[in-house]
Amino acid sequence: MVTITDPAAVPVISGSNANNALYKALKDKTPIPAKYPFAALMIQAKDLLESSHSIKTVQDLTAKRKEFQEFVKKHYPQLRSSDMVRRLIGQYFMMHEYVAYHEQKEAINAKRITHQQAVLSGVGAWLELLQPLIPKQETVNYCVSLYYNRSMVTLAHRIVEHYPEDAFCAGIEQEKFTFPSDLAIIKAEGKEKISLGDFKSDDKKNIAFVSEGCPVSMVETVIKARQFARLKQGQPLFIVPLEPLSPRHLAMNRMVSNGRMLFIKDEKWRRKNLTRKIRLPLFIRLGAESGMEKNK
Repeated sequence: MVTITDPAAVPVISGSNANNALYKALKDKTPIPAKYPFAALMIQAKDLLESSHSIKTVQDLTAKRKEFQEFVKKHYPQLRSSDMVRRLIGQYFMMHEYVAYHEQKEAINAKRITHQQAVLSGVGAWLELLQPLIPKQETVNYCVSLYYNRSMVTLAHRIVEHYPEDAFCAGIEQEKFTFPSDLAIIKAEGKEKISLGDFKSDDKKNIAFVSEGCPVSMVETVIKARQFARLKQGQPLFIVPLEPLSPRHLAMNRMVSNGRMLFIKDEKWRRKNLTRKIRLPLFIRLGAESGMEKNK
């Protein structure tokens, strides 16, 4: 139990002397007793994160990248029980932008290419370091999420392109589904209610399966929708979320100029047909002769 007596006071965590020592050290800037090594490690990690905020040069970046990776490699057995590995990886990539900001003499296009190359090599470095400890696709998905969550879809897609064998989310490989014509669908604005049968039966329907827990699927779906917007004006992309439809799913359409995403919002159908974890990304083309089921 956490007890907070005053906003300015150190919280007290019942039954956890190590946490109490950690919070006291954070507030008072005092050393942590040697009998609490994990709390001391968290302070080291915090100091390492903060030390990266002032880097300005490529030389600083190179040295700090190495320091981050050596720290994770040395302490991973202890760090894995916290979110600190994720925080360190996230800051590792953010450091590239600090250097890009200060390198004003470099041309904009060249700077962008340099940044992308540094990000891709960084993903490769983390894959090599974490491969014995974390499935490679989990590392790729996390790195992709760092840029997708900031709407940097193009750079996130570059990671997927560069590491295609690891850019997926594990699950069964399933490509055959039955979509009834009265399947409930909404537009990205979430207002107009329509059904799959409202679209011409002789049209091929492009369908993308996505999951909030699979950033790669979200990125590749946005890229697919951008391609349709450029090359096939007016052709919609039907989105099938593996979980209940959420604002995060709907937000994908805002990442596409002139995008036309339509979202399946039919909980009864979803619970019946998406009972197993599906390997993602998954795109299928649905024709009138395969997968469409008329109302009875």
